[in-house]
Amino acid sequence: MNIARLVDGPKIKHHKKGRLSGDQVCDILDKVRDPKTLAPEKSKNYLIRSQKRDYAIIMLLSHTGIRVSELVNLDVDKVDFRNLTITVKRKGGNNDLVLINE
Repeated sequence: MNIARLVDGPKIKHHKKGRLSGDQVCDILDKVRDPKTLAPEKSKNYLIRSQKRDYAIIMLLSHTGIRVSELVNLDVDKVDFRNLTITVKRKGGNNDLVLINE
């Protein structure tokens, strides 16, 4: 008798990562472009000033597939605007070269 057959195997978790659809990304970008839809009157000045930054963040996340933590830890000197690449420090500590869409 094989006693190993009596032991249950390890449980494998199959969780699907949530991803935004193209329409959802477009909806977010539309809201970033039009700050009137997001906040009361007193906050609009801040939203207008941060509009380009927010747009760039959403575009980078949606077009490159980098994680939020990788974006937060991104330094400007890791962005190569000439070759349209970003050097990203990945979850395991490795550096990867990521292409930026125009």
